[in-house]
Amino acid sequence: MDFSIILTPPFAFILYIPMVLIILGIGKVLAGPEHPNEIKNSVYGSGEEAASFSAAPGYQPFFLIAFFFAVLHLGILVLGSGGLTLTTGIYMAGVIFALVALVLAVVVVVTPMVPQVVPVSWLNAIGITPGANQVSSWAAWNYSGMESKPAYPEYRSLISTMESLTKTSGCGRAMWEYNSDLDRFGTPMALMLLPYWTNGCVGSQEGLFFESSATTPYHFLIQAEVSSGPSDPEVGLPYGTTNVALGVKHLQLLGVKYLMLSSPATQAQAHLDPDLQLLTTSGPWAGSTGTPSTTTWKIYLIKNSPTVVGLTHLPVVVPGIAASQDSWRSANVTWFLDPARWKVPLAASGPASWPRGTASATTSPTVVPPRVTNVSTGTSSVSFDVSHVGTPVLVKVSYFPQWQVTGATGPYRVSPNLMVVVPTSTHVTLHYGEAPSNVLGALVSALAVALLVVMGILQRRRAS
Repeated sequence: MDFSIILTPPFAFILYIPMVLIILGIGKVLAGPEHPNEIKNSVYGSGEEAASFSAAPGYQPFFLIAFFFAVLHLGILVLGSGGLTLTTGIYMAGVIFALVALVLAVVVVVTPMVPQVVPVSWLNAIGITPGANQVSSWAAWNYSGMESKPAYPEYRSLISTMESLTKTSGCGRAMWEYNSDLDRFGTPMALMLLPYWTNGCVGSQEGLFFESSATTPYHFLIQAEVSSGPSDPEVGLPYGTTNVALGVKHLQLLGVKYLMLSSPATQAQAHLDPDLQLLTTSGPWAGSTGTPSTTTWKIYLIKNSPTVVGLTHLPVVVPGIAASQDSWRSANVTWFLDPARWKVPLAASGPASWPRGTASATTSPTVVPPRVTNVSTGTSSVSFDVSHVGTPVLVKVSYFPQWQVTGATGPYRVSPNLMVVVPTSTHVTLHYGEAPSNVLGALVSALAVALLVVMGILQRRRAS
């Protein structure tokens, strides 16, 4: 029997709680009855009350101690694993050089630390002029609030514009053009709050926890296509140049409804795209210094971009394509960048009736797509009706194993990271369920809280 399961975090935590309680009980028995008094609870030593003072070290001793132990530990690690050779000597010299460079960088950036560690005159002598206090500047910018930013009227108007649009054009996801100057709102991520300000009606195509989504690579590939100054944050992706027409095709592929553009270059391309309908504008807005600015937001409706649509071709199941994150991404980034292949999505799994093939598959049997109506989306659900059953339907929502479906088989993971279901009923509902590990974690957490409450009650009774 494999007992390694008891070393997994949930079981180890469950075993840890009674062990701690047993040890606590033994300690209380050995300690005898409590007799608290004022003397025991006071600061007392050698017959005199000790003076209270702050024991926190200043910057200088802290960095000196940290630097000493960092060099000592890394040096001993290198020596212990490699012995005293020319190679380890080179490594140790490199480690010491890197640490010295790091400490110098810290004292230059964090101005309060400079006088106590390295005199400013020393830094000036080697051509380094410390800038403003980055710590207090960062705190002041982030904690002064969005309302205090000069660009807040622009942000508030843009949000109000999107709120108004939902009354006539409905709810849906929005893709907004990125540029580093969005920090004028307080953070470049300010527009991620679109769902918050619109009560969940307008979803932001980019979210705070995008690292956890396998759809993220395709979002940033689109960002490069619809932005004049994209961030291109994910390493290893074949980012292109600004190409709004291609970006719109990709947004249609993901079921995005709105496109928010702010630069004249992208707006000029959008004006020529028949798949875009200009709905409204917001601006122009003055810059943070009070000078005239060309920032005028234009909001477009992306035509032919439904959240749920019937497929015209069967997906091709590629055995092993989802064996790893890299294998899935590699195959689907190639698929995503080739519009000629979009009618035939690649699938990680599927019914026996679906064809099997390779990641380079471009053809598959055609089917008659069902007519999809009454689509309704929530924060964790999607429902819709179909005209007939048995034909695959594409749901343009990011796949994750916790999605469950009623009225259909699936969901199956397909390119680039969406879901396909095969209706067995004319009404289909997908909902996001809880994973067994999440349920177990919640139970363990609840048990821990309950034990803490019980221990607190028992402690109070004993004290009284």
